[in-house]
Amino acid sequence: MSRVLVVDDDPHLRRTLRINLTAHGHTVVLAADGAAALRAAAEHPPPTSSSSTSGCPTCRGWRSSPGCAGGARCP
Repeated sequence: MSRVLVVDDDPHLRRTLRINLTAHGHTVVLAADGAAALRAAAEHPPPTSSSSTSGCPTCRGWRSSPGCAGGARCP
């Protein structure tokens, strides 16, 4: 199906999402924080992105990054 990047500081939530998404045929990449998410996105660029960046200062740059506008791949 698709590759999904799951970013959360709660390891139990990451595990739960990985199990459920994998069961539905997705490839899951996990990251525990914003810095790890940026590294993972650079290594495995997603075809599209959707994110909640509240509470994540490192991730807020995605929202304002020119490379992320219009569904383009985020840096």
